[in-house]
Parts: sequence; C-alpha cells; structure tokens
Amino acid sequence: MEKPRTRFEYPEDLLNHLGIESPDEIDVEAIAYYCGAKVDFAKLTTCAARIVGIGDRSIITVNSQDKPDRQRFSIGHELGHWMHDRGTIGLSCTTATLRQDWNGDNTEARANRFSAGLLMPKSMFQNRIGIKSLDFRIVDKLHLEFGTSMTATAIRAVELTETAAMLVFNGKRTRQWCKRSARVPFDLSPLWDLHQEAFAFDILFGAVPSMYQARKITADRWLKHPSAHMFEIREHTIKVPEGVLSLLSWDDTRLIEALYR
Repeated sequence: MEKPRTRFEYPEDLLNHLGIESPDEIDVEAIAYYCGAKVDFAKLTTCAARIVGIGDRSIITVNSQDKPDRQRFSIGHELGHWMHDRGTIGLSCTTATLRQDWNGDNTEARANRFSAGLLMPKSMFQNRIGIKSLDFRIVDKLHLEFGTSMTATAIRAVELTETAAMLVFNGKRTRQWCKRSARVPFDLSPLWDLHQEAFAFDILFGAVPSMYQARKITADRWLKHPSAHMFEIREHTIKVPEGVLSLLSWDDTRLIEALYR
C-alpha cells in the first residue's frame, strides 16, 4: 500500500489529493490522521490547542471545553503548523492566536490561513457568497454549512467577496481589529473608539437584540475621513462572546471613490 503523504503546502492541494468536493466531506479529524496527526480532546486551561510531534507522527490536543466549530478551526490551525513548522518540539496556541490576522507574515498567521483554506476552501466557498451586499444572514448560512464559527466565516467571506465590505470587531473598550475586502482601500479605516450612535454600540451594551436587519447609517459613525458625514453605509452587527462583530457594506462603490476625490 502507498504510504500516505504527510506534507501539503496548500490546503486545497490536500483536499484535491483526498478527492474532497463538498463541505460535508471535510472531516478535519480524519484529514489530520491521514497526515500523521492524531487528534485528542482534553480540558486545556492555558491554550486552545497544542501539537507535539516527532518524525512523521504527531498528536494534536484540542480544548474539550470549546465549541465544535472552534475545535475544528483549532485542528486546522495545528495541522497548518504540522505542514509548515515540523521540527519544532511543540507548539501551543491560544484563542487570541486563532483570531490573529490571516495576512500576517508569521507562523501563527500562516497556520490560520491554512485552517481557513482547509475548512472554507475558495473553490467551494466563494460561489456561495453571492454578488449582493454581504450581511450576517449570508454568513450564518455559510457557518452552518461549513461548520465554522461566525467570526471565522465572516472573515473568510470578507476576504473572498467581490463586493465592498469591511468587518470590524469591537470589545467593550476599543476596536480590536478590522478586515477589508479587496474593493476597500487599505487606508480607509474605522474609528478607533466605537461611536455612540453606531448600532453596534447599543448591541454591545445590551440595549437591543444580538441580531437584526442591516441598516443604513451615516458613514462618519464608522469611518475616519473628513468627508464621511456626506455618505451612508450599511451596518449589520451581531454579538460574539468577546464583543460585537459589524459588517459594513456599500451599496454603491462610487461612495468609496468619492471619499478619495
């Protein structure tokens, strides 16, 4: 019998090698086992997951207290380390690590990209987003279909959408991070402090339900630009365990262009 391959630089190469063609076939524990990584579950207090390996075999331990969608992403993340960082005695990854920017130039960001590509491969994911404005109703359907968290699914959707969109996370004190789609200029940034008139402010502090219809709002409630008060954007916000996620979208990209005249 042919010895299983244990290294794949790109997650879609691994999926293609295994003949996986639909989201319901992405059994991340079985995929890890094929690649020489056995998955165990245990109560972890200092990290979300860890991997220890020697030669062509390793053990991935995942926090048994986490939700299944987060466990899946953790497994994919550690498998990304197994593909790229083999030779390191052991790695432990916290929940904060799993929320790092996927575009960063470091081992943790690369492991996050591997997990996102494995669980939400572009070939399956992108054509399910649609071509209309992105909101959490779309993200909710995708997160159920792909078995990934709302946060990870939203990040991947913004990354792959062909529309103009921005994802912003806010905790109860400051904005933690944002993710822009390819159609939003990098220097168009959200306000550092959450504006009191943003719908997200009321949701963060419990004044309204955690999910509602997307609404239009004056852009200066979100964007740091002297002309932002002249335009509107669409905001859709939901609660997540650490704070709130807001999807900002533009019905007309000429509004983005107008900010740079």
